[in-house]
Amino acid sequence: MKFYLLTMGNDYYPQSGDKDWIGTFSSREEAINSFTVITKERGTFDLNGIQYKKEPEIQYLHINTDKTYDWFNIIDLREWML
Repeated sequence: MKFYLLTMGNDYYPQSGDKDWIGTFSSREEAINSFTVITKERGTFDLNGIQYKKEPEIQYLHINTDKTYDWFNIIDLREWML
């Protein structure tokens, strides 16, 4: 049985119901290996004559669906069944 639920989404708050559910996996590692991390540089900005580098934007590309997401969470369903 697959006990690790991968959820991924955009924006800060999860959607209602099961809309953020991606799939279940046999292990945490299998869930992590189903997506890749994309880091996008966002350039610099000037403040009082000093150049500052913006924090990079991090997204997660799910390999099977080819969709990008802002966040992910892996839930061990055995903890929910108690």
